[in-house]
Amino acid sequence: MDEKKYHLLVSEPGLHIDRRNNLSGDIMIYERNVLTPSKITVKYADVPALIDVEVDVKVDLSRKKDFDYVMRKTQKLLDFGTQKVVWIFTETQKVMVAQVNEPWLTYDWSRDIALLDGVTFNIGQYLADEGVETKTEA
Repeated sequence: MDEKKYHLLVSEPGLHIDRRNNLSGDIMIYERNVLTPSKITVKYADVPALIDVEVDVKVDLSRKKDFDYVMRKTQKLLDFGTQKVVWIFTETQKVMVAQVNEPWLTYDWSRDIALLDGVTFNIGQYLADEGVETKTEA
C-alpha cells in the first residue's frame, strides 16, 4: 500500500457520521487528500474512509440480529461515502465485500481478495503459511 497516498488506521478508529451516530472499525484506509492533517484530531473522523475492514470473531450470520447488524453497518458506511466495506467472518471462514453500486459478494477466505491498487489479501493462505490451524466446517 502506498503510504504517500493512504493513511492506514487500526485498533477501532472512530467515524462520526452525524449527530449521535458514530461507528468504529477494525481497519480503515483513508486517502491522504481526504483525511488531511487538519482532520486528524482526538475526535472521531468526520470524513469517510476509502475502505473499512471489519474482522468479526463472534458474529453468527444465521442469527437475524447478527445478520441485521452487519447489513446495517455496511449500508451506513457506504451511504456515508466509504467505497468498499470488507467483513472477515472467522467462524465461517468467509469474506464479504460490499462496494458502492456493486453486488455484495461473499467469498471463501482462502481466496485472494482485492483491497486496492493491486494489493490483495488471502486470510486462509496467510494462516496456513504461518502454521495456524483453523477449524474447517464438516
